[in-house]
Amino acid sequence: MKITFFSVVRYPTEKAYGITIFYTMQALEELGHKVSIISPDNLNSFGKMSTKRHYLNYLLYRLIKISSNERINSKWVFILQRLIISRLSKYTIPNKTEILWTRDPLIGLFNFRRAICRKVVIEIHQPLNLIEKAMLKVIQFSKKLIIAPISIDLYNSLNDSKFYFDKNLIVMCPMGVPKSFFIKSDISSDQSVPFGEFKIGYVGGAYSAGVDHNISSLISCIDEFNSKSSTMKSSLSIFGLEAHLLPSFQANFHKLIESKVLFLSVRQNHDNLLAGLQKCNLFILPYPEGNYYKSSFPIKAMEYAALRRPILVTNTISHRNIFNTNEVWFYDPQSCSSLSNAMMDINKDSSNTNEKIKLAFNKSLNFTYQNRVENILKLI
Repeated sequence: MKITFFSVVRYPTEKAYGITIFYTMQALEELGHKVSIISPDNLNSFGKMSTKRHYLNYLLYRLIKISSNERINSKWVFILQRLIISRLSKYTIPNKTEILWTRDPLIGLFNFRRAICRKVVIEIHQPLNLIEKAMLKVIQFSKKLIIAPISIDLYNSLNDSKFYFDKNLIVMCPMGVPKSFFIKSDISSDQSVPFGEFKIGYVGGAYSAGVDHNISSLISCIDEFNSKSSTMKSSLSIFGLEAHLLPSFQANFHKLIESKVLFLSVRQNHDNLLAGLQKCNLFILPYPEGNYYKSSFPIKAMEYAALRRPILVTNTISHRNIFNTNEVWFYDPQSCSSLSNAMMDINKDSSNTNEKIKLAFNKSLNFTYQNRVENILKLI
């Protein structure tokens, strides 16, 4: 089948959404489908933007390019860009497209009536407002809609008192784990349990969409652990810190960096990332409780599991929707002592620790990108 993914935001990118798009489309290609990815960066390659007949499209296209280059951080500018890009999608999505795949209900609304389009797959990554739900309802009447929420909370939110969506059209669609994580999942001899030193790894930035990931508090807890423990020491490696935040973190935590307790690196591709992750002997997800996390699915949890290391996660709804106490170690994100106790528990019983590692790894095998796309294709 001819499948077109339409993104209303910049692509390619090393941000999480871009990585998910890339591996999802790659999995579809490996299954024999023909894939195209369209975004504001390559609209002109697909659409008719330069002839007199399409002069309005060209003006709209230029407006998008100018506003994107200026990097104007405004909610209203983004809404305007979204409306313009959605209109242009009618003239850029190839006529031979059989499956339109997107994260934006507005793109689906503009294109679902096209006769050649057999299905419209809409991934849901954040809570929908009433207007977006109304868009999905309109598309559903065509019997072309497939809704793919990434988390349990988003799945449940699709059936409220105002809207009812056919459950036969909804499929859970968490992000996947790249194959490379499974290939490099062997535990080397220096990572045996119990550990002589805790080498903790965290993948991600300090913020997402302006939401604080609790990183500064985590660093303080690691420092406190080292100051109180006379037998065990720990270090924290952060992979993916925002480049513009690096100077301030280096200034605020320069003593920990100089003493090799804290290691900072900015976002990098998966090949380079894996080399660093292999040096860690346990991983952590320090996210606090909150609506932003409740509706998300932190796929890095499964990437950690695929690498066969113990996993520390905060005791939150989001993480309990993914793991149980037989697979990971939970701790209170507001308590450094809770984190310390969880860390020490990893070293208490090597057989118990190895069993948890095994169970978490087995769960991660269900979160490949091939499984992700096959679950959706079953509804087509």
